[in-house]
Formats: sequence, C-alpha cells, structure tokens
Amino acid sequence: MLHLYGGKNRRFTLYEDEGTNYNYEQGKYATIPFLYDDKTQTLTIGERSGSFEGMLKVRRFKVVYRHPDLKVDALNIDEADGQIVNYMGKKLKIKLK
Repeated sequence: MLHLYGGKNRRFTLYEDEGTNYNYEQGKYATIPFLYDDKTQTLTIGERSGSFEGMLKVRRFKVVYRHPDLKVDALNIDEADGQIVNYMGKKLKIKLK
C-alpha cells in the first residue's frame, strides 16, 4: 500500500533486490521512480531500471491519496480506499481521486 499525502510535490525511488544475498553488489537490483504532482494530483510511476533473479514482472500497488486537510485515523489507515494499479515496468500515470 502506498499512501500519498497531498500538499506539495513529492519524489522517491523504490529499491528492491533479492534480499537474501549480496548480488546487489554486482548490480542485480531494480529501482522504480515515483513522482507526485500536487497541482494535477497525478502520480507518475517511471520505467523500472535494472533487474534481479525472482523479480516480479508485474507489481500491484494500492495507491491511497490523502488530502492534506483530512484527519487520518491510525486505527483504520490500512482499510482506506485506494486505487489498484498493475505496474509492468513501463511508465504509468495515475490521476488520483
């Protein structure tokens, strides 16, 4: 689950590897860039870079947009509505609701 909090532009990179060895030292890892544009309330998931054995070819993200004025109840945050996105490694733009 990916929670995006509105109010300003945001950027981050998802890093993943096998998680069980040092193969990342030989470049066996992947990164996925994320960019949120607050003005248009659009999330861009960029093209995946790199690969490793066992990497998921299709990633499923549940994207939950949080308006900056909305109070979040910590007791039910995981039950939040969101948009399901199937990501296949190519650039994808999502208009958040």
